[in-house]
Amino acid sequence: MKHKRTQAIAMVIAGALAAAGCGESQTFVRDYNEATKPLLELNADAARADLSASVRHLDGMADRLDAVDTRLRGLEPPADARDELTRLRKAIAASARRVRRMASAVRERDQRRLAREAQRWAREGAELVRAEQALKAAVQG
Repeated sequence: MKHKRTQAIAMVIAGALAAAGCGESQTFVRDYNEATKPLLELNADAARADLSASVRHLDGMADRLDAVDTRLRGLEPPADARDELTRLRKAIAASARRVRRMASAVRERDQRRLAREAQRWAREGAELVRAEQALKAAVQG
């Protein structure tokens, strides 16, 4: 049950981020959507992966979150959206760190730690979604 809830959160996060329609200019919108495109793959991968048995999946997910953060770092947001983009980047980085902790728990075969980290990741996912929504609102004015 916890696996399915965590999987659902991953899908919500990926969908919310990838569907972002933000930007005062078409350039920012295009660049943002291109930067977050790898998150769409998280959605598909989460549906196929067995969380408790897939360290590679978790490591890959963390790597993709890091890659999205790196790409977002290179964007020049509208002035009114800089704080919101920073908030989103922090949420993405926190999510990547948490996923790496989950992978570590799997490697160590520590099911309690994995469950605890997965629950924390699900809660942090809500902040990631809120941060993305705040960015979208700031850009759209």
